[in-house]
Amino acid sequence: KVKTFSLGFSGDILYDETPLASKVAKRYDTEHHVIHAKADDLLEQWESIINHFGQPFADSSALPTYIISKFARQHVKVVLSGDGGDEQFGGYGNYSRYLQYRNILRLLPGTALKKGILSLAKISGRSLGFLDGKILWKIGVMEKLLWGEPQNAYRSLSAYNQVEEIKKLAGEALEPFVNSKEYQAMTYREPAHHLSGVMLHDIKNYLVDDVLHKVDMMSMSVGLEVRVPLLDHRIVEKSIQIPWKMKVSMNGTKMILRQLYCNALPREVIKGAKRGFSVPLDKWFRGELREVATETLLGADCYKRGMLNPKTVKKLLADHDAEIANNGHKIWMMLALEKWFQGMEST
Repeated sequence: KVKTFSLGFSGDILYDETPLASKVAKRYDTEHHVIHAKADDLLEQWESIINHFGQPFADSSALPTYIISKFARQHVKVVLSGDGGDEQFGGYGNYSRYLQYRNILRLLPGTALKKGILSLAKISGRSLGFLDGKILWKIGVMEKLLWGEPQNAYRSLSAYNQVEEIKKLAGEALEPFVNSKEYQAMTYREPAHHLSGVMLHDIKNYLVDDVLHKVDMMSMSVGLEVRVPLLDHRIVEKSIQIPWKMKVSMNGTKMILRQLYCNALPREVIKGAKRGFSVPLDKWFRGELREVATETLLGADCYKRGMLNPKTVKKLLADHDAEIANNGHKIWMMLALEKWFQGMEST
């Protein structure tokens, strides 16, 4: 029988897709194996996982990737992964949001009027304080689209930290690099006036530098080989020729795959929303990981290093603890950076 593996998080149904995975496994009569992870499982190993990369790496899904790889290795030596499907066939929610912002602009008449409305809304919102940070951020995304900067607009959609936030977060040692022209020039050079360019950007950058790197490092650390059939060059060459309108709409993702497999998978899978291989960071940094985050990021070592601005770090932690904002991913990024430095000093 084909062996299948799935991981969930105990007590957190938002991040647990094991029930859906079990339905698929039952339908195809696979030898299915399930493991549920707890915060304690990660607390015991997260520092060694971070240091295993040999460079700062802040994708938190490395943690569950390591756990599922270690679990699968008890049964097999080689597994197949679906990596590459989202980038090729429009699986990320940001693709739909990109279309939504672009179509909102189309409803406004005249380029000059559009610019005036957006500028007035931003200036008024900042000065009078009646627009929150999220709305101002959305206005910024639409401005970039309007002014012919689709690549920067998409970067704003897909990044956890915007350029202005990074500038505030940078300490004395990091500040000169954040303000450099090289950082500002970090945009892709593919034609990006439509979603095909955006998805090609993710294939060439995010998929290569993050997703595949993470999976390779975590699986090989336990002696497991992961193969990615969706990245067979013949599939990639064909997929990038398919028009983006067959893949993404303003309220739908992976449309062509959902249509193709509508009779091959349970309805809940076909109609279900996208779920990333994520961990409940927001919850953990208000619970099990709260103490270690505070002690590490506000500790003497981090302060002396000068990479992060203590005032900004303190506010991010306080706002998250008070549930004013969900800063779990930002806290994780800072923690990964500082722990990597500490790991380098101890070797």
